[in-house]
Amino acid sequence: MKKIAEIVDRKKSQMDTIKEEIDTIPHFEIESIKEQLGADIVADILIDSPESLEKAYKTLSALVASSDLNGLNSAGHKMYGTAVTLGLTRLAHMLNYFTQMKSFDKRTARSLLAAIKTEMDLVTVLIEAENAKNQS
Repeated sequence: MKKIAEIVDRKKSQMDTIKEEIDTIPHFEIESIKEQLGADIVADILIDSPESLEKAYKTLSALVASSDLNGLNSAGHKMYGTAVTLGLTRLAHMLNYFTQMKSFDKRTARSLLAAIKTEMDLVTVLIEAENAKNQS
């Protein structure tokens, strides 16, 4: 019983460390991306982003449910690149954990997936606000 408690405490500590690290990272660095790509290109890219984020979440969710470590590594890498391109720095950082995951731990994966969903919901609002500005 003591061994199980130690494992649970270690996993909780790992998630606490991840959360502390992620909390220091910005959500959406739109101005930086506009400087790099140009405002018109960014406006075009952002139009489809909310739907893409929802699709990405469904993919990750299915991979976590099936305990597919290789799939999570691959999908996490692809989604990480997309998040970086869009200036979604915090989301990119979260996705990078799936990219670097060496062994599958369902509890950790589910906790990370829940945090990613929360972040995706937040950045969707930010992207939609930016889209509304670009259309006016």
